[in-house]
Order: sequence, then structure tokens, then C-alpha cells
Amino acid sequence: MPVDYVHKWERAYPTAQSKKIAEKRGPDAEVPEMRRSLDKRDALAAKELDVELRRSTTEASMALSRITARELQDIRLSYDISASVILRALGPEERANDPP
Repeated sequence: MPVDYVHKWERAYPTAQSKKIAEKRGPDAEVPEMRRSLDKRDALAAKELDVELRRSTTEASMALSRITARELQDIRLSYDISASVILRALGPEERANDPP
């Protein structure tokens, strides 16, 4: 017999054991079908959260790579300016002695 059918049958014709279990659980206890549907919803919600987390992580890493590239370009530009200022400050003799 399928499991769902067994649970429905037990609710329709409770046995002494199922009555004891129901008394222990109390009137607000979840029935197995509800628990299964909640598990499915939880799994779906977890999957949606995983997809959202991956998407936001990808967006964050892309933004970080853009910021890093922009900062590196600024550093490179400031280095080039500093190097040209230093080379201009040096006389022609010092520039000739520098290795290529």
C-alpha cells in the first residue's frame, strides 16, 4: 500500500496504537502529509535562496573586479606621472646612467 493511503486510512480508522501516538503528539501536531508538503516548500525556498545567493555573489565579485581594475588604473597613472616628474627632475647625466 502507498504510504499516503496508509496515513489516510489510519486517520479514517484509527488503531489503538495510532490513537496513543495522536494523544502524545497533541491536537496541534502536524500530519505526515503536511510535513511532507512543508519539506517540499522548504526545499524550494532553500533552492531559491541558493540561486539568489549565487547571483548576488556573482554581482558582488564583478563589482569588486571593476573597482579593483579602476583603482589599479589610477595607481598606474599616478606612478607614470611620478616617474615622469622624477625623470624630468633628474639631469641628463643621471638618466643616461639608469639601466634601461
